[in-house]
Amino acid sequence: MTPKEKILNELKLYNSDDELLYDYILSRKRDLTPLPAEDRNPTNKISGCMSIVHVLVKKTDEGTLLQGFSDSEIISGILGIMCAIIKTDKDPKYKEYEDILSEIKLALSQNRRLGFASIISKIFNWKVLN
Repeated sequence: MTPKEKILNELKLYNSDDELLYDYILSRKRDLTPLPAEDRNPTNKISGCMSIVHVLVKKTDEGTLLQGFSDSEIISGILGIMCAIIKTDKDPKYKEYEDILSEIKLALSQNRRLGFASIISKIFNWKVLN
């Protein structure tokens, strides 16, 4: 089972109970590759989020390195989920992750969804998300 399949199964399992889902998302912040303080700059800052969020995506020979920082626990957990699933993907495409992103969106308030869209846009280099 791939990391993506495992996480999708876990999200679907917990989606029926908000408290379990939030606990699961919070637990995934352990997977977040921290963004060093010197890389928390205007270029890496995500606008449109309620919290402070910085994201840096680098392509490597092994896959994609996602580093992030947020002052929000829930956003740190979401970034951890994204780190875990794209680290072995050399060219992540939004369409390939749509099912996971849809499951995560279910757990978010409308304001958080807008910030989440900005984060995903940065990760996948999209100007506008549908």
